[in-house]
Amino acid sequence: GLTASITPSATDSRILIHYEMQGTGSLVNNGWGTQIARDIASGGYSTLSGSDHGTKYDISTGTATNFRLRGAYNFMDTTHGSTGVVTYKIQVAAYGSRRIEFTEAEGGGPPTYIILWEILA
Repeated sequence: GLTASITPSATDSRILIHYEMQGTGSLVNNGWGTQIARDIASGGYSTLSGSDHGTKYDISTGTATNFRLRGAYNFMDTTHGSTGVVTYKIQVAAYGSRRIEFTEAEGGGPPTYIILWEILA
């Protein structure tokens, strides 16, 4: 899955989470939703409130066509309160029981990735 870890230098710092995902699907009413789960010092994952994002498209062409779609998302974690290792995991679900394939630079597209930045108070 899409995960990344950071060790904050201060308990009152903020962590900016930036991630981009590229996926392909077909037909109409397709897309995906994401949310961020956080683990602090191996204490177990919990979902961050307000971290849900969605990328949805509804294209009617009358023919079975594959589509490539990219989403870029940001979330500011202000509640980690730790100087231990903090791990973020991106959780994904497809809309409408559709199939989405996440791609790694397939067909010349950019890869799926996550970046974490610590912002000191």
